[in-house]
Amino acid sequence: MNKINFANNVFILQLDGSVYWPDKKCLILTDLHLEKSSFFAKLGDFLPPYDSYDTLKKLKISLTNLNVDRIILLGDIFHDKEGINRLNKELQDYLESLCKSYEVIWLAGNHDGLIRPKFAKYCYKYKLDNIIFNHKSHKNTINEISGHYHPKTTLRLFKRKVSKPCFLISKEKIILPAYGSFTGGIDAESQIFKEVINDKYKKYILLNKNIVEII
Repeated sequence: MNKINFANNVFILQLDGSVYWPDKKCLILTDLHLEKSSFFAKLGDFLPPYDSYDTLKKLKISLTNLNVDRIILLGDIFHDKEGINRLNKELQDYLESLCKSYEVIWLAGNHDGLIRPKFAKYCYKYKLDNIIFNHKSHKNTINEISGHYHPKTTLRLFKRKVSKPCFLISKEKIILPAYGSFTGGIDAESQIFKEVINDKYKKYILLNKNIVEII
């Protein structure tokens, strides 16, 4: 179990790229980019058309295994502003049922704009106790959990390099990896992160069966 202490709270990093806040029975995730494959299909670039199904199936498993009352989605839930209209009826119904069964906090992202299911609570920023949730990290905001950047890092295993999504965690910020099945990423050593995060940060890489801190 990958427990971390952040802003005087205990959070648990999940292998699927989400974060669980047990005291609040809260699951936090970001950048699902649903319907990314259908977006690119319109442009003539064909990806396997199962990304939305795979991503929501992963979420369903986590919700089954954890005691969750609240879900915080940190933006870019859909890949584009029309994505919700391309989602098939079964998955649309699943999203609507989530929003009825849980308190769903739906943050605006830079990709999906104003779209969201009817019963989701929509906002640009959200605060719960002393924790601030944003889609994109604000440099001078502390006790912040955010997404947007899709951080990835590289680990050398048996003479070969493996690049995987990762969490970035400092004293003041947590940046989550993208939750979606078909999402790229920015290297954790990029200058982008050094400009956003004011202090040193740790990298926790998502491997097939465990989460490993990269020293």
